[in-house]
Amino acid sequence: ADTEHDWKFYTDLVGATFKEHTAADTAGTALVLDRVHPSTAALPARWDRKEEWYEFKTNPRGKVHVLVTVKDGVMGHDHPHAWCHPYAGGRSWYTAGGHGKGAWAEADFVAHVVGGIAWAGGAVAGDCTATIHDRWKKEKLAGPLKSPTELAVAPDGKVLVLEKAGRILQWDPATKKLDEIGKVDVEGSHEDGLLGIALANDYSTSGVIYLYHSVKTPKVNRLSRFVIKDGKLDASSGLKLLDVPVQRAVCCHSSGSLAMSADGLLYLSTGDDTNPWKQDGYTPTDETKDQQHYDAQRSSSNTMDLRGKILRLKPTAKGYDIPAGNLFDGKNGRKEIYIMGVRNPFRLALDNKTNTLWWGETGPDAKKDQKDRGPMGYDEINHATAAGNYGWPYCVADNKSYDDWDFEAKKSKGVYSCSKLTNDSPNNTGAKSLPAAKGATVWYPYGDSKAFPAIKAGEGRAAMMTAVYHAQGGKLDLPPYYNGSVMWMDWMRGWIKEIRLDEQGEVLAILDVAPNVELLAPVDAAVGPDGAIYLLEFGKGWGDNEHAKLVRLSH
Repeated sequence: ADTEHDWKFYTDLVGATFKEHTAADTAGTALVLDRVHPSTAALPARWDRKEEWYEFKTNPRGKVHVLVTVKDGVMGHDHPHAWCHPYAGGRSWYTAGGHGKGAWAEADFVAHVVGGIAWAGGAVAGDCTATIHDRWKKEKLAGPLKSPTELAVAPDGKVLVLEKAGRILQWDPATKKLDEIGKVDVEGSHEDGLLGIALANDYSTSGVIYLYHSVKTPKVNRLSRFVIKDGKLDASSGLKLLDVPVQRAVCCHSSGSLAMSADGLLYLSTGDDTNPWKQDGYTPTDETKDQQHYDAQRSSSNTMDLRGKILRLKPTAKGYDIPAGNLFDGKNGRKEIYIMGVRNPFRLALDNKTNTLWWGETGPDAKKDQKDRGPMGYDEINHATAAGNYGWPYCVADNKSYDDWDFEAKKSKGVYSCSKLTNDSPNNTGAKSLPAAKGATVWYPYGDSKAFPAIKAGEGRAAMMTAVYHAQGGKLDLPPYYNGSVMWMDWMRGWIKEIRLDEQGEVLAILDVAPNVELLAPVDAAVGPDGAIYLLEFGKGWGDNEHAKLVRLSH
C-alpha cells in the first residue's frame, strides 16, 4: 500500500494508500469480522498481537470486503487492517500485517497470509463481496400499503402482511401479486390495531397462524389462533388464546410482535401502555392519585400484569401450556411472563440456532442527563437465553438508574437500585421485590453514541429487530459472512446495522448493512426461504401514505 501512489490502477487493486504507521511491535488488538474466509477462519475474534499498525489515507470500506479491523485504531471505530475484493477479472487480497519483528513466527499470522494467497490464487473458495456496498439490491414487490405492521414469510415463499386497520394481505412470488386474504375487526385508536403475526411450524399443512389484535370490547389486545384455508382466512376458525387488558384513554406503546421458535414456543411482546409525554422525557413513575396511566410501575414492573413484557407460551389444540423456564410460577407473577421490565419492545427476532431471543426497545425521549431525574433517553437492542427483568421503568441502557421522582413535590426521593429493585407504587398489584435488572446489549441516544461509536446521531430513534440471519439454501442466500449476523433497523433513521459477536457472545463490532439502499421507515423484516430479506417500509409520516410498501433486499 506504500508504493505507486500516483498509479490509480494499482491503488484500486490494493484498495487503499498508506499514510503512516505506529512504532514497530506496538501492542494492539485486531478484530476479526469475517470468521469464514480462508484467511481469517482460524483466527480468534479478538486477535492480540504486536505490529506496526498501518493507517490509510482513505477508508476502503464499501469498495472492498473488510476482513479485519484495528480496535481503537487512529482511523476511528472502523480502521480496516485486512480486506479482499474481486478486481478487473481477478482477485485481490491485502493485509497490513507482517511488519512486527516476530510476525512471521506467529502461526496465526502465517495461516492468515497462506489463506489469503490461496484465495487470491484461486486455490480455495471464499467470498469477498459481502460488505461491498453496491452489491446490495432493493426490489419493490408490492405497494402502496396502508400502515403495515408485521409480516411473515411462508415456506413456499408467500409473504403474509398485516395492516393496522385489520387487513391481511398475501404476496405470491409466482404471480407477483398482492391480494387481500382476510380481515379482522380491530380497535385502531392510538397504537392499537392488527399488530402481530406468526406462522405455526406446520403451517404448510395446517394453515395455522397466530394474530395479536386489538378488540373493541372488552378493552383488550388479544392473541388468537386462526386457519388459512384455500388461500383465505377462515374467520370461523378463530380461537382466543390470551387477552391482555389495556387502557385506551391515552396513548402509547402497544408493541405486539410475535415470533415462533423451532421447538413450538410462541413469543409475544407487549408495550408498557403508558403515556410518555408528561415526564420531560424521563421515566414515567407518577404515583399521584388518578395518574395511573402515567405510571409504568403498574405495567412493566408489575409481576401480575401482562403489559411491558415478552410472554412465552406453548400453543395447544385448545389453548396454551406454560413452558419450563419462564420467570414466575404463578404465585408471585403471571406464568406467561418470560421477560419483564420492557417499555416498547416493538419487534422480536429469534435465533433458532442458538435459542436466543432478540428485541429492539424504543426508549424515552430525554436528550440529556439531568440531576435528580436521571439519564438521557436510549434505545436498546437486547437479547436473552433465559428469563429475566430488563429494568424499565427504573433503569435504562447498561443499567443507568433513574431517580425516584416525586411528581407532586417536584423533587427526587433517591436513586433506584438496578440490582435491588422494589415496586412500591400504589398502582402495583404484583410483588414488591423484583428480580435484579439486566443491562442492554447495545444502547444509543439521540446524539453520537460514546459506548458504540459506529452509531452516530440521527433524526429520532426507533430500534427494532430485522433478523438473525442464517442462509436458507436458497438462490438469494446472502454471502456466508452474514451467517449468524444479528441485524437491527431503526424506523426513524432508515438504516440497518449488524452486530458482530465474538466467541463469548459479546459485541465485537457494529457495522452498516446495505447503506447504499434507501429505506423509508423500516418496520418489520424476515428472512425468506430463498435467503433474501423481506422488509416492510412504513413510508413517510405516521399514518397511511403512498410510500408504504413490501420490498426485498438481496445481495
